Amino acid sequence: MKKFFNNILLLVFLYLLTSLASFTNAQIKVIEIPGSDSTIVINIGEIKEKALKVAKEAQKIAAESQLEAMEEYIKIMGEVPEIEDIDIQIDQQAIEAEIRRAEAQIRMHQAEIERAAREAQRPYKRMEYTNFVSSFKLDYNGKIELTEDEDEIKSISKGGKFVISKSTFGNKRKVSIRPNEKGELEYTFYVGNSEVPYDPDGKKWLLDILPEVIKSSTIAAESRLNNRMKEGGVEKALKYISEISGQSNKITFYRLLIGRKDISADELVKITKDVTKYVSSSSELSEYFKESFAIYNNKKGLNAYFNGIKQISSSYEKSECLSGIIELKEIRSSFTKDHWELWLKATQTISSSYEASKTLQEAFNYDATAMPARTLEQSLEIISSSYEKANTIEAAFSEPNNKRWNEDQNNALLFAAKTITSSYEKKNTLEEALENWKYWSEETKNIFFQVASTVSSSSEKASLLSELEDYKIENQSNIHQFYSAIKSINSSYDMASTLEDIASSDYFHKGHFEEYLNATPLISSSHDMRGALEEIAPHIAKSKDEGLIQLYKEKVELISSSYDREKAREALER
Repeated sequence: MKKFFNNILLLVFLYLLTSLASFTNAQIKVIEIPGSDSTIVINIGEIKEKALKVAKEAQKIAAESQLEAMEEYIKIMGEVPEIEDIDIQIDQQAIEAEIRRAEAQIRMHQAEIERAAREAQRPYKRMEYTNFVSSFKLDYNGKIELTEDEDEIKSISKGGKFVISKSTFGNKRKVSIRPNEKGELEYTFYVGNSEVPYDPDGKKWLLDILPEVIKSSTIAAESRLNNRMKEGGVEKALKYISEISGQSNKITFYRLLIGRKDISADELVKITKDVTKYVSSSSELSEYFKESFAIYNNKKGLNAYFNGIKQISSSYEKSECLSGIIELKEIRSSFTKDHWELWLKATQTISSSYEASKTLQEAFNYDATAMPARTLEQSLEIISSSYEKANTIEAAFSEPNNKRWNEDQNNALLFAAKTITSSYEKKNTLEEALENWKYWSEETKNIFFQVASTVSSSSEKASLLSELEDYKIENQSNIHQFYSAIKSINSSYDMASTLEDIASSDYFHKGHFEEYLNATPLISSSHDMRGALEEIAPHIAKSKDEGLIQLYKEKVELISSSYDREKAREALER
């Protein structure tokens, strides 16, 4: 039975790979197992099958992980002793969406490779370097090829040129190389401003200076890199790049290297370590990583990718890099929980509170609901500025994510708000969060009250809790936590005012009465305690609940002022 079942699954898998793209309407397919009452179900969402009828490159890159997942699925299903009542469900829309995402990843991957190649093959480039001893200038355009030994110019494309000059202590030398109509190279040599025969002095001078020129430029970068790979693979190529002058030049070579099809995930780790080791410029690193996400993603090298971003020393550039990644819809739409985990951990290495806040707020402009709750909380807690942390959490509780966060994520945001040290900022943040009350679970509401209790200023805490007069609190555990928060108000006046606001609310109901009455003895001022009891007195009288009436009377007797005590008694009898 198991072998037969496996064979059917394999046939279904092959059928999906070869025929699925031709389906025009979403439909449910059922295959019955001969000789039994069972049928087979394959849910496309569960098996994560994406890449069908895309380019050959997409099959190599995007479909690889899906194929592995399918093989694992078949292996697991094959071990099940008996399966009954199974349907095959074909979700055409989901499949097409996955195919579009796979195609987008391939397009991005190819675009990154092409950008790197264009940078290396720019038709025109000028370089100039000057110090106290000498000045060096290089001016070239067109496609230039070198000999394998890199000691001579092999060819220059039609209309191109290669002009190099160097002045040392006032002694100027210049060589100009241009192709004639036959494609043959013509050399012109200058000493000072005078043209002199190229051979032998000019030839010798060029032979001496060309290695320095090549080391300081990206001339014929692709062919140079290919030669190094032929000589000794990635190790040889990395050593070669490390000896190239100029961080921008190094970046050009690194981008060409990672774009090669023969680079593995392990080699990508080595390359990335070298990138961050030999390139210290934050702006160069930021641009490198922004322009290479798809390559790393498709080569399963995102751990190396985000570890590399962490090495960017400038908070501004690191922020620009991380923000730039999620601004691209093609990248953002493919972000999974694992992607967000790595992205958030990278934000935690931004030392500037402002830049960290700005980066996270950029993410909250889009659907960020795949963010893992615990890592999200940590990323917010690490922001040291109360003002920036408050702004960031408020952004998280706003559109478009406020209605979409799950319970764990809402809890994480509130726990992060707990670490805001400023009472004013914490109160404002919790007030903003309160706008999402109706979307919260019972547990999240309890956490809100626990966090509200940590607002150190009595007036700010009272102001926050009084806002609850506009919200319905029905669950008994929520009611208990709410009054526990009120009891934590140190000021008698503020506590009494908060209780009075709640008692005057349209949402005040019998479920509140006992908790309310039990809070009043914590009001030390007789006048304020009387005011709080007078506010609830009509509700107690109207309830006609003997237990509540007796409890009210017991609390009245705790008022130290006889005048206020009497007034509180009279309030129940009105």
